[in-house]
Amino acid sequence: AAGKRREDFFVSIPVVSKAEWEPAARDFSLEFGDVKDWILATEATVDGQRLATISPGVETNVSLHFVVELPAETFPELKAEALHLSDPRVRFAISE
Repeated sequence: AAGKRREDFFVSIPVVSKAEWEPAARDFSLEFGDVKDWILATEATVDGQRLATISPGVETNVSLHFVVELPAETFPELKAEALHLSDPRVRFAISE
């Protein structure tokens, strides 16, 4: 959009669930140090396929896509600090 700057972030996490789990993209958000609101995932896949139910005890790979779009003149240097899962409520710290 005019006057905006956009950056895309991609996160991939291995998952093993104890019970059947049906996550949605909106269950995940990314926290940045200089951005007031957490950014919700716009897309999510499991092992490269559309997000679906994850079977218990099976290791899968959840891939997430986040889009950050802010005014170009005030766009901060973005550094992801944490990945948040809303249910169950968990914060995963991101380290370099």
